[in-house]
Amino acid sequence: MAAFDFDSDTSFQKYLNADHPFDDSSYIPTDLLPIDSNFTANNSRAFKLREEAGIQFADMAWHFRNTFSGDRLYIASARRSS
Repeated sequence: MAAFDFDSDTSFQKYLNADHPFDDSSYIPTDLLPIDSNFTANNSRAFKLREEAGIQFADMAWHFRNTFSGDRLYIASARRSS
């Protein structure tokens, strides 16, 4: 995984604060990917997260399953447009 480059990231999250309001309701991040995890209780690939978050989620789901005797996380929601 490439290191996160704060300066080149053009996502709205970097600028969403009192000095830089965000009002583009049609914005969709360019790095959304299906969640790739075999350690969830439902079809994780039906949900999308930003790449960095998806990698971390898959790792968390793996650790959860191994810590709790095979129990799996259930995804009810992921990234939302609004």
